[in-house]
Amino acid sequence: MKTPFVALVLFLVSSLAQGLYPKCATQDHGSNLQVFHVYSPCSPFKPSKQLSWEEDVLQTLAKDQARVQYLSSLVAKKSVVPIASGRQIVQSPTYIVRVNIGTPPQTMLMAMDTSSDAAWVPCTGCIGCSSTAFDSAKSTTFKTLGCQAAQCKQVPNPTCGGSACSFNMTYGGSTIAGNLSQDNITLATDPIPNYTFGCLQKTTGNSVPPQGLLGLGRGPLSLLSQSQNFYQSTFSYCLPSFKSLNFSGSLRLGPTGQPLRIKYTPLLKNPRKPSLYYVNLVAIRVGRKIVDIPPNALAFNPSTGAGTIIDSGTVFTRLVQPAYVAVRDEFRRRVRVANVTSLGGFDTCYSVPIVAPTITLMFSGMNVSLPQDNLLIHSTAGGITCLAMASAPALNVIANMQQQNHRVLFDVPNSRVGFARSNHCNWVGITCNSAGSATDLSLAEYGSRLRVTLCDLDFLSFHNLTRLHLPNNSLYGPSPSHIRYLSKLIFLNLSFNNLSGNIPFEICLLTRLQLFSLESNKINGPMPPNIGNMTSVSGIYFSDNYLSGPIPASVGNFRNWIWLDLYGNYLSGSIPNEIGLLESLFVLHLLGNNLTGAIPISIANLTNLAVLWPHSSNVHQYYCFAIITQWPQWSVTGEFMPQRSTHSSQGDQQQFVQSDAIEFEKLQKLNQS
Repeated sequence: MKTPFVALVLFLVSSLAQGLYPKCATQDHGSNLQVFHVYSPCSPFKPSKQLSWEEDVLQTLAKDQARVQYLSSLVAKKSVVPIASGRQIVQSPTYIVRVNIGTPPQTMLMAMDTSSDAAWVPCTGCIGCSSTAFDSAKSTTFKTLGCQAAQCKQVPNPTCGGSACSFNMTYGGSTIAGNLSQDNITLATDPIPNYTFGCLQKTTGNSVPPQGLLGLGRGPLSLLSQSQNFYQSTFSYCLPSFKSLNFSGSLRLGPTGQPLRIKYTPLLKNPRKPSLYYVNLVAIRVGRKIVDIPPNALAFNPSTGAGTIIDSGTVFTRLVQPAYVAVRDEFRRRVRVANVTSLGGFDTCYSVPIVAPTITLMFSGMNVSLPQDNLLIHSTAGGITCLAMASAPALNVIANMQQQNHRVLFDVPNSRVGFARSNHCNWVGITCNSAGSATDLSLAEYGSRLRVTLCDLDFLSFHNLTRLHLPNNSLYGPSPSHIRYLSKLIFLNLSFNNLSGNIPFEICLLTRLQLFSLESNKINGPMPPNIGNMTSVSGIYFSDNYLSGPIPASVGNFRNWIWLDLYGNYLSGSIPNEIGLLESLFVLHLLGNNLTGAIPISIANLTNLAVLWPHSSNVHQYYCFAIITQWPQWSVTGEFMPQRSTHSSQGDQQQFVQSDAIEFEKLQKLNQS
């Protein structure tokens, strides 16, 4: 049974739950805020130049390493040492939310960070800040806090050279300085008066979120502490995938609407950094085996800061060296592929398709199982697959990729954190089997709201899909070769989109496919010569594209073909004699091409043929509704036939049905004379 649609995820697998396309102008409601990836179409922070997959992975790894080093320095009380001399690494958190500040409200896209406490925004006149800044002079409710304010004692390194309470601090590899201030803020539709935050006056470095930071930690100036009366120190989030930038997640504030069926693990508190969300990770299972990890690699140690935290800003989970090596080695053993390569900080990569075991994080009181979509990253072309984990020097960090497709609930009053798996089987457009695997993905007629490139879609996450139905949308770009991973696919409909490029030969490896439609796209180049490998196909719809070259002789392999529609392309050469082997063919539509030569006599073998449009783009179609039992050997061209332009509309085809039937009779009589 198909259930209400929310998004295209597991296609993109991890963000379906939040919406088909980020509605950037849609306002947040209640106590729920949309969460956007920093590279989302709704974000002004996406890079001006699109990075290659490898460049993006390496840059993300560099940011991640900088953040893990920063987090380690927090608990160890050590200064941050640059990790890559001469490189400009922006260590900003990954996700942003909309916050309205002041009266009248000014909207800022602030980074959410569970490992920070305070909130701060760049203010007008800030040196080193982005061009978008909060203009405090335009807010009638803004005020600067003086040194006598109690909050001044809660900021790091306060100074009182003047009447204002000033502070300076580090964030990642940057330093920030500003004045402690108050103003009204609004989160979704919830007004919070007199919220204390930093009004930045100067920044250095590249780690500062451009429009500010919203700290979700447990410190005295965090959102949880300042909104205690509203949200009772409770919040949850569901994060959109970094692989699915067209989708949003959600930040749900307060106890209302939180999941009821959820497993918890206790929160631990580190006096060195009490705001961090420490948990007790007791073991890790790879497949069915609990790997052998030295106890001190996972143990919580308040005196050193060692242990495990849950963090929203780190992308890929990091484990201290002994734990990571144990997990990695067992993962490799179960994958059973000898040729292991590396990419940047990832040392377990494969250039062939793999079946990955589930990795289960075993906490006190709960287990969190991570399927492939939470474990693997894949290159755009599907050629490289990497285990999305790496080693860390001193602190285990459960990162946001491993949190995706879960609602993560922080219940601070009860000192616990919970994970609830997001059930994609309840999303509209998704149908699952009894085991919970998606077997049908149907998202039709969303038009410009579904504008994504197929190359961004994670087909490996849909290994049980049998039906993929995405017509009448705005899919664009080439048809990706990694669609071959949908090995169980029976029905593939990508018609009426803006797909371009060649038909990849890898698509012909889908030997179970029965219906294949690319109608009305911008596909060009030749038909794959190995298209005859798809011996289960009964219908091919490639009309209204820009296909060129000959019709491959391998079409004769399609003994189950009922419908072959190649109308409105630029196919050339003669109709192959092998077409007469398609004994089940009912409809043959070749109108609107540049075919020449004689129609092969073998077509007389097609005794089930009821509809025939065989000729070139320079003549009318021939149309017949009767069962054809005998065919003369016609010429494809004929001077007596009026011309018709290529790429005729469907209305044109219907208009000429009657006249074409008459022309068909003329041609039949001519060939019999």
